[in-house]
Amino acid sequence: YLHSSLAYSSRGYMYHKLGNYKEAINDYTRAIEVNTENDIAFLGRGQVHSELGEYKLALADYTRAISLDPEKIDGYTFRALLHSELGNYRAFASDSRKVKEILNSY
Repeated sequence: YLHSSLAYSSRGYMYHKLGNYKEAINDYTRAIEVNTENDIAFLGRGQVHSELGEYKLALADYTRAISLDPEKIDGYTFRALLHSELGNYRAFASDSRKVKEILNSY
C-alpha cells in the first residue's frame, strides 16, 4: 500500500505543477487515505490549499505533516511562510526558530 500512496502523491504533485488543483487535492487525499502517515501528501495538499486561499486547511495539513515527521523542515517552512502571509508573526517566528534549530542540528 505504500507504493500506491507514493504513486498518488507523485501524481498529485504533477497535477499541482500543471495547475490542476482539484485533481491534485484528490490524489493527495487518496494518498493519505492509503497511508495516513504520508507526510509528503499532507505537505503537497497543504500547498495546494494555500494557493487556493484555503488557509485553515493548509495550516491543518502542514501541522499534520509536522506531527508525522517533526525533524523535517518542510512543514515548518511552509507553515511559517503562510503565517507570515496571514500576519501571524508570533507563529511565524516560532516556526522559523524551529527551522533554524533543525538546520543547526546537522
